[in-house]
Amino acid sequence: MERDSVEDTIHRLEWSLQFEDLTENEKGKLLSEHDNLLQKLKGIRCLLRDAQMQHHQKFHKVWGQLMKTGYQNSRFAHQQVERFACLYCSQVTDFGLYSPNKYYRPSEDYMP
Repeated sequence: MERDSVEDTIHRLEWSLQFEDLTENEKGKLLSEHDNLLQKLKGIRCLLRDAQMQHHQKFHKVWGQLMKTGYQNSRFAHQQVERFACLYCSQVTDFGLYSPNKYYRPSEDYMP
């Protein structure tokens, strides 16, 4: 949220510097504020990068977050788990009490 606000302010300052008729004194103030905001934005991005890295280190080092690819559900999560859950139970969280190693097999049907 803070990053969005800083980026919006930077954009407005850049627009003002490019299109408004400003005195040299006003341009100097805006450039100084622009530079300060760029430094602040750089710091915010570093904090976000570090927080994201800490978050991702909590998961398996090779597979990562199993049901996600970045910010979206993985194909496995969408095509397998969600569809399976829709067919056999009301929601995915119904599987919460079962072991992740449980193997679900359909009952056998014999041909007449």
